[in-house]
Amino acid sequence: MEKTTRTRKAISIKEKMKIIVESKQPKFSQSHTAKVYGIPESTLTNILWNEDSILAAASQGPSTAKCKSHGKEDILEHEFYD
Repeated sequence: MEKTTRTRKAISIKEKMKIIVESKQPKFSQSHTAKVYGIPESTLTNILWNEDSILAAASQGPSTAKCKSHGKEDILEHEFYD
């Protein structure tokens, strides 16, 4: 079997915002949307999981800004170590 290597694709805040808006529409399909944007479904799930961070980053700056996602581990670390 041939081993395929994935290449990382940077997704702008603007594209993430589009994905979030699309996710609110009826008949939204994560698999179809992932194919349209050329990203893995797991990445799409992470975008939707971090919706609040993405919306905050979008309201603060230009569409090329990066946002720090706060996953479950980050929240736990914050609670215990800060």
